[in-house]
Amino acid sequence: MAIETKDKKDEMLFVLEGAGVDFKAKAPSFFYELLRQTLTGWCFSPWFDYSSVEVTVTLENNCFNITTQLARTVPVRSDLIDALNEFFLCLAYLLTSKKNGAHLLHCAAFEESGVYSVVFGKKKAGKSSLVFQKAKDGATILADDVMIWLPKSAEVICIGLPLRLRRPVVGIPDNDGGRPQFFAGKQTAYAQKDVFRIAEAGKSLTPDRIYQLIDRKLAPVSLIRWPKVIAEHTISDQFTRLKHQ
Repeated sequence: MAIETKDKKDEMLFVLEGAGVDFKAKAPSFFYELLRQTLTGWCFSPWFDYSSVEVTVTLENNCFNITTQLARTVPVRSDLIDALNEFFLCLAYLLTSKKNGAHLLHCAAFEESGVYSVVFGKKKAGKSSLVFQKAKDGATILADDVMIWLPKSAEVICIGLPLRLRRPVVGIPDNDGGRPQFFAGKQTAYAQKDVFRIAEAGKSLTPDRIYQLIDRKLAPVSLIRWPKVIAEHTISDQFTRLKHQ
């Protein structure tokens, strides 16, 4: 589903609450509605203090600019869904920065029959395709691309981000009167939050199994190799560093 952005310049000031933390944000109303329709386990409420805004989304000259408290500058995007992707990444970085001792993992994860599986793989290894198939088969998706890692307790925390797919997107049988399943941009698409089973932001768990995706096949990782594989897929702290740090 393509989103029109013309003549929609009114702003929303709101608090985004999830996973035990909150963020004050400002964004165009259509971007705010897009967040409400894609994030799982996050609560939205009005906010009135412009001086305390932590994340700002603006649309100028047909480009989206996102400013945050992160030391890393967010790339400017001309496509709405690319901008949504940048916002989700910022949300993951900021959430990690607010959790003491936490790190961010580049991984996919799902739950089937009470078993929690975390999957690691290189970029374009097929994680999104695997997760999409698992979601269609009824699995609960814990992560599509990133989740938080707590080394001291050996737990991971879900962020509640939606399924992301590269275009073209093939839909699934729809029983909701033709309601759009995906918000599609030029390159990628995000699923609406109620199309698949997505774990809520803040859900914590200890992995039962860890896999590496090799040649698009799941290869089990032995327990003794878990620390090494996790370290290899831990996202650099430079992405979660705040400006004042």
